[in-house]
Amino acid sequence: MAESLPLYIVLVTGIPEIFLSLLLGFRLFNDTFNPKYALLISIIASCVNYIVRHWGVIFGIHTMFTTATIIIMCFALTQKNIWKITSATVTGIVLLLFIEVIEVLVGRFLNLNIAPLTGKLLMAFFKIVFMSAALVIVRKKNFSLFNSAFFE
Repeated sequence: MAESLPLYIVLVTGIPEIFLSLLLGFRLFNDTFNPKYALLISIIASCVNYIVRHWGVIFGIHTMFTTATIIIMCFALTQKNIWKITSATVTGIVLLLFIEVIEVLVGRFLNLNIAPLTGKLLMAFFKIVFMSAALVIVRKKNFSLFNSAFFE
């Protein structure tokens, strides 16, 4: 079952994580995304994530609902090609999940005995710092995984 977290944890961690994963995902596909739209989408998607977590669904379903919400909101706001949006969004979410796996492995390796909520906030801070650094490097080096002009 998906872990039920307090609203402030979901919002404080979810909004910057989704915001950065959107910007990083679109940048890796050599596309731009309006930061105002990214902020609006991240707020709405974090609220959806909170609601779905309280439905008592199995682990991972809340991520699928959140990803679908992000894709639908991106399409509604930008009217870009749905494949471009889906590819960039899923890429950003996969990078976020990869960072979360590393976070869990490092936490277990170091046997960190931190209070659960404090640990969640601390690890979210590290994810945000890592994703921000990745976004800066990708922008500075003008790196992209794929040219999104292929979808047009």
